[in-house]
Amino acid sequence: IGDYVSMLPPKSREQKIDYLLSSDVFILPSYEEGDSIALKEAMSAGNAVIISEQCRLNLVEKENAGIIVKTNKNSIKDALLDLNNLNLKEMGENSKKIMLKYFDNEACSDRVFKIYKDIHTGSLSSNDWIENNED
Repeated sequence: IGDYVSMLPPKSREQKIDYLLSSDVFILPSYEEGDSIALKEAMSAGNAVIISEQCRLNLVEKENAGIIVKTNKNSIKDALLDLNNLNLKEMGENSKKIMLKYFDNEACSDRVFKIYKDIHTGSLSSNDWIENNED
């Protein structure tokens, strides 16, 4: 696996962009993750992704942009092996589409506005909104 997988030390912004653009897959096996900028950068660069359940981005599997795994080495290994049978180029394109559809500035501001509107009008409580919008 060492012939195909690289574990890299910290990089400058320019180096990071070069690495992401020349990569096929980005792996984030986090035990606890909030809103990962690294994951979004990798997806914006067109990488298929392997992420742990703790990353809480169900769109990855829903939109066929990657694989969600448990945080153990066997799950990660199996996902890497499964990628051999999947279309990485298509998954990478789907990653880009997710970023444009859900995470560009306009999409984010629209979602925040909808949250406030739903809560303000009483159509949904804050807890109801979160439960209905887990993607």
